[in-house]
This record gives sequence, structure tokens and C-alpha cells, in this order.
Amino acid sequence: MSSIDSVLLVAASTIDRDLFQLANETKAVQSARVWVVIVSLISSFVAISPLNNDIIEMTAFSGSLYGACFFPALVVGLFWRGVPARAAIVSLVLGAAATIAWFVAKRLGLTSLHEVYVGMSVGLLTYTGVAISSRKYKLI
Repeated sequence: MSSIDSVLLVAASTIDRDLFQLANETKAVQSARVWVVIVSLISSFVAISPLNNDIIEMTAFSGSLYGACFFPALVVGLFWRGVPARAAIVSLVLGAAATIAWFVAKRLGLTSLHEVYVGMSVGLLTYTGVAISSRKYKLI
């Protein structure tokens, strides 16, 4: 429980601060509370989903999401300066979508390739594509 409550608080405050950029602290706290409930409900539905049979598989799936969402911005971002924030946002969204879609396809028997490869590839290609198209970066 201590892990999930901190993850929920971080997710809610990230949605509030980074996506909606609320300036008013009173509204930010109220909004973060709403996002905690929304993220909790989404997590609960994923946990009771008929696609969920195995805790180990769900743990691997969550690791795949972390890799697809954060690897490009964190690792590649260490070496490139001046990459626009939209590169991280677009790679996060597309990497997560690819990971989720591939996980569902794997569960339906359409593929046997693990979703981590697809999600991280999509996230990395998207991040580098947006970075190259912006041409404002500097390689260290």
C-alpha cells in the first residue's frame, strides 16, 4: 500500500502540474484529489480485467510501460540538449499506446513478441524523430 499511494499522488500531481499547469494552489490540490480517484479507478479496472490472469505478466507489462514511456526522455535526454518537451510527451503517449495495444494483441494470441520491444522502439523512434525534426538539440 505504501508504494501505490505514493504512485497515485505522483501520477495525480504530474497530471495536474505538467499536463494542465494549474497555477492556483487551492485548485491544484482539489484537482489532484480528483485525479487520484480517476487513476485509482483506471488501475482497479485494469486489475480486474479479463485480460489479467497472472501477476507476473502484469508486473512485466507495467515494466514495459515504464520503459516505453520514460526510457527515451530520461536516457536519450541525458545526451541531447534542447530537445523540445513535446518530444517527451509524444514519445510517452505513443510508446504507452503501442505497449498497451501489443499487450492486448499478445493476450488475444495475435503475436508472441513481448510488448517491451515494441513499446520502447516506438517511444525511442518517436523521441528521436521529434528531436531531429526540431533541429534545436545539441549532442554532448
